[in-house]
Amino acid sequence: MQDLPWTSYARWLRERHGAPVRRVAVDAGFGCPHRADGRGPGGCTFCAGGAVSVAGAAAQPRFRGDLEAVRRQLARALERVPGTTALLLFFQAFSGTNAPVEELARIYDATLDLAPFVALDVATRPDCFDARKAELLGSYRARGLDVWVELGLQSSDDRTLRRLHRGHTASDFARAARTAKAAGLGLGVHVILGLPGEGLTEIRETARFLGAAGVDGVKIHNLHVVRGSPLEREMLAGEVTAPGPERQLDDTIAFLEGLDPRVLVMRLVTETPPGRLLAPRRAPGKTAFTRMLDTEMRRRGTRQGRCSSPTLLDPAPRIA
Repeated sequence: MQDLPWTSYARWLRERHGAPVRRVAVDAGFGCPHRADGRGPGGCTFCAGGAVSVAGAAAQPRFRGDLEAVRRQLARALERVPGTTALLLFFQAFSGTNAPVEELARIYDATLDLAPFVALDVATRPDCFDARKAELLGSYRARGLDVWVELGLQSSDDRTLRRLHRGHTASDFARAARTAKAAGLGLGVHVILGLPGEGLTEIRETARFLGAAGVDGVKIHNLHVVRGSPLEREMLAGEVTAPGPERQLDDTIAFLEGLDPRVLVMRLVTETPPGRLLAPRRAPGKTAFTRMLDTEMRRRGTRQGRCSSPTLLDPAPRIA
């Protein structure tokens, strides 16, 4: 298999576990504290308030810790997974640490018992994560699991974070990152490229910031405007545009060039159901964009980390 110009998380997982690894996403109904407590009016500007799509969850009413609903989601998801595939349990929807530690332990324990998982991954917000929750997640390493936490950052620029109504700062993220690493967790981060007011300079700075923060993996999202989000109103007012494929390509390459080459690339592109997507109109799919990116980076003779300072980091990923 030809080497890619970036460090592939999927390839790393396969080599680590000796088989393809499938993420099995569940929604345990944790919800979003940011939307509930009013820190950002209606939550983040790019969010329409609907849960991400996970198996069996789209038609579910909101719930907290409904293990029977989680079992149904898991059963549907596993029907589509070949028996030779290793399984990673992913608490994907909203903030997967948005509950007391005792409730989190109950939900994580019960769900992990439902299938032979090799890894646990929990997505959450930096301001919904603390030392006790990190300690709980770290305890699952004793079961032989890889354990990751994914923190939403989006940008390292506090001006952008305020504009997005994120409700946290880059320093808040850095503190949460240190807490995760102290507990021995794999640390993933979400960023959005093409945000209002940001260009290549800000994108490169975010990549450098992640290196200094000790991030192990990154999920890249290109800006999408979805129906019902505050960004929709800004777009209709002419205040926001979503980058098209050409700018998406330039943004992604600039980000990857500034990203330490040992950081695993977990995702390259946003995937929004067509019925919810307003912009960009000409959004390439995951496979098409991956091919475009590979071709263009080879044409330019560049690769991940070309402009980074890898001496800032220990080897990634730093999980046992």
